Amino acid sequence: MARLYHSFLCFLVVLGASIPFFPIAKATTIAGCSKAESDALLTFKDGVIDPANRLSSWQGQVDCCRWSGVVCQNISSYVHVVELNLQDDDYFNYQTALSGQLLNPSLLSLTYLSRLNLSGNDFGWTQIPQSVGSFSSLRYLDLSWTNFGGRIPAQLGNLSTLLYLDLSSYWSFSATNFVLYSQVDSMEWLKQLTSLRYLNMNAVNLNAASHEWLQAVNMLHSLEALHLPNCDLAMVPSSLSFVNLTALEILDLSANLFMSTLPTWLWEFSSLSYLDLESNEFYGLVPAAVGNLTSLDTLILGENNLDGGTISASITHLIHLNTFDFSYNNMSGGVPDWLMLMTNLTHLDLSFCSMKGLFPVEIGSLSNLVYLDLSSNSLQGTVSELHLANLTTLETLYLSNNSLSILINEEWNTTMKLKHIGFSSCNLGPHFPRWLQRQRSIVSLDLSNASIKAVLPDWLWSSWPALGALDISHNNISGSLPQSLEGMEELQIIMASSNMLQGVVPTWPSSMRILDLSSNSLSGSLPTTSAAEHLSFLLLANNQINGSMPSYFCNMTYLYYIDISNNQIEGEIPPCWNSSELIFMRLSNNDLSGSIPSSAMSQNLRYLNLNNNSLSGELPPSLQNCSLLTVLDLGENKLSGNIPIWIGVSLQELSILRLRSNTLSGSIPPQLAQLSNLHIVDFSNNQLLGLIPSSFGNFSAMISTSKYITVPRLFGIQSFPKFIFRPTVSITLSAKGQELGYSTSALDLVKSIDLSSNDLTGKIPQELGALLALQTLNLSRNKLQDRIPDMFAGIRYLETLDLSFNNLSGAIPESLSRLSMLNHLNLSYNNLSGRIPSSNQLQTLDDPYIYAGNAYLCGPPVSNNCSATAVVDREAMDDGSELAFVYVGCLVGFLVGLSGLVLGHPSDRRSLVFLCRALVFLLAASHSVERFPSALVSAAIFLLCPSTVVDANSHHQTLLVLHCRPRVVALLCDDHWTWSLAFGIYCSDLASAEDIKEKVAKVSFQDKL
Repeated sequence: MARLYHSFLCFLVVLGASIPFFPIAKATTIAGCSKAESDALLTFKDGVIDPANRLSSWQGQVDCCRWSGVVCQNISSYVHVVELNLQDDDYFNYQTALSGQLLNPSLLSLTYLSRLNLSGNDFGWTQIPQSVGSFSSLRYLDLSWTNFGGRIPAQLGNLSTLLYLDLSSYWSFSATNFVLYSQVDSMEWLKQLTSLRYLNMNAVNLNAASHEWLQAVNMLHSLEALHLPNCDLAMVPSSLSFVNLTALEILDLSANLFMSTLPTWLWEFSSLSYLDLESNEFYGLVPAAVGNLTSLDTLILGENNLDGGTISASITHLIHLNTFDFSYNNMSGGVPDWLMLMTNLTHLDLSFCSMKGLFPVEIGSLSNLVYLDLSSNSLQGTVSELHLANLTTLETLYLSNNSLSILINEEWNTTMKLKHIGFSSCNLGPHFPRWLQRQRSIVSLDLSNASIKAVLPDWLWSSWPALGALDISHNNISGSLPQSLEGMEELQIIMASSNMLQGVVPTWPSSMRILDLSSNSLSGSLPTTSAAEHLSFLLLANNQINGSMPSYFCNMTYLYYIDISNNQIEGEIPPCWNSSELIFMRLSNNDLSGSIPSSAMSQNLRYLNLNNNSLSGELPPSLQNCSLLTVLDLGENKLSGNIPIWIGVSLQELSILRLRSNTLSGSIPPQLAQLSNLHIVDFSNNQLLGLIPSSFGNFSAMISTSKYITVPRLFGIQSFPKFIFRPTVSITLSAKGQELGYSTSALDLVKSIDLSSNDLTGKIPQELGALLALQTLNLSRNKLQDRIPDMFAGIRYLETLDLSFNNLSGAIPESLSRLSMLNHLNLSYNNLSGRIPSSNQLQTLDDPYIYAGNAYLCGPPVSNNCSATAVVDREAMDDGSELAFVYVGCLVGFLVGLSGLVLGHPSDRRSLVFLCRALVFLLAASHSVERFPSALVSAAIFLLCPSTVVDANSHHQTLLVLHCRPRVVALLCDDHWTWSLAFGIYCSDLASAEDIKEKVAKVSFQDKL
């Protein structure tokens, strides 16, 4: 916000300063313009889209010199169009902007055109055409804030008579960095503009020209104002062989990527009056040579890594200096003594400077101060009327976020007329300071977190007619707000969250831009009407507001942010959220019903939280148009249908996808792995089927340990840059065996996959082992089979692993013991067997419940003992060898049993079968002395079962024994060979092939394994 604010401020300052350089021509009334020029302008009109009818005066029967934006001049007895000024003053309102072919070739017919201003219109992110270099008479060209994109054409260098060039562009903030939409590959063309006096390329990407930008600019000896903020410049030479910019008065290099000490050539501009180096990475000391800039009136060095503790007293030579900004640097110690000698200062910003000590009484010597910001330091002590008595011209006082006590006499009368006051996180309470009631000029007031514990006074709403912004959040303020604030026509911001306010939500004025009343005890329904069409941020979360969502939300075309979560709002979501501005929509934890609106949603939507309602139906296809969506939380609803494939195709910015606790069915689309930013996936407690996609091992954000910025840090509006709020995105995830809430910055660090409580089958994909940075993996309560794969050692940052309540078998892989960060493990209620690994990290996880429901695991921490010879290493067997044992054993056993059916008398056959059974079970028992008694018992039970060749009942009884003695049968399963022999003999004793199929199907194969 600071970058944007200062860049915009500089733009305003320079725009005003540039007017004397380029006087605007006056329209003449001597004669009309030529038909050729009139036709050229009409052709231009036909090529643009004019939604606000700004060109309605452009009619063929009217002299074009009388058209809006057209300026003519008498040149050599002929009238010519010399200026075309189609600037749209409302830069951020595209409803009035011209769009289309803004540089129509027809304009080349205006051969005397010297001034062209298209600022604030809309190129639609198209490239500036190369034909712009053919306007050979241009002396003034302003294409600022016109949404052009792509490469800046080098043909601009052909405009050799150009005095003024403004290419300021828009930028935005993505999940990880600033996005610049236009760029240059080289600055060679700039050297040809030798007459240039003003150059502004704000937010044009000059990174590719970082090595040559200064050499190119240094050729412009007539240059008076240079603005290159937000340009991604990464290199700045420490010195120049010669300085050719002798006329330079304004230099703005703020918000770039310079990482060096302050270059020495800066101190050679004797004519420099304005220097802005804010928001770079300059470090080191501020040299004494700064005192050479004796014409300097503005010095902005904020947001660097500079050390101001040793600033030389030579800075006091800057006798014209009226603005000094050293914020966000290091001014070790207290407020410096030399500062008290800068008596001409009108604006002083030393916020975030790590200053300590007492608030100085000597501050009163700076009697010309209009703006004073010492906020966010470690200043202590008290501030009384004695400190402020001499500051009679002071209008802005920011002391927020210090350990200060504001002890000003309630009866204090002063000629000082404060407009902007910031006392946030100072000790101001417990009462509202009555002396503020007499400051009738207050425009913005921040008393947040100021230890106020009182009833909201009525005079708060009547004492300041110009009040535009009020922050009283995070106090213990009780009482209620007025039922209507419509009479406060200047009020744009109210922040009153985290108090104890009661009553209803007031009707807000038409001027309202930010309304934050969250975390109070407000009740009743939302206002039935609203005239605040420009409302941008509405936060009413954590109250007891009821009723339905009013229809006027559909008319709020400037709404960026709405959070009415954790209330009792009911009914359906209005189907009108196609505002092009909406970024953040949080309606979670209410009683909303119906379906998610299928109408078009805002294409700028980034955060959609509708969780914990009663929404039904399928995910609407309209969401796939929200290509910037970062957080999608639809959990705890009644949504049905499949997870759409288009999520993985269209929502490429998605970082959090939470669909838990719905009734979603079908398989999981493997296309989701295309989402390179996705680091939280929660599909738990649904009805999903099929396999876990192997492509889930390709999630880039879970492979990399980099931090993914999910939630923007700050929001605010331009008119009150100090009034910002931090949006919150809170979600609940299953981790460490419990439900944990994560919010805001913590979400950037979480990397989690939760597919628990579904009907997923098959194996755990080996590919998941590539997810190096994954912290939580919950696959519990599914129907997963086979072994636990030996790939978990690759997930080095894994903290939580839950595979409980599945059908997993085999031994626990030793690789789990190498997960040094694992602090929660749950393998309970599977069919695992063998020795529990006891090395490294698993030694610290000594809760027996981790392994509960796995009867044949042994070793600590469970009670079953085992020895190296008693435990069969199933992990050593691959799937093929294990299956081979079963098949071969069954075949041999079947042949042995079949021989008893073919040979001799039935009684002999029966004896032979008994004998084979006994031998098989004794063989099983011989594997372990420890198991011998159990094996004998099982053999005895088996032998005592009545059995004949033809009596099917004997087989039912044998099946009954197998089912009644699962532990005994499972004991034999530790040897696949022995068990398969027994199973083969048993099968051969059945009456027919059909009987084999029928009876074997009744035996739970899973019980044996």
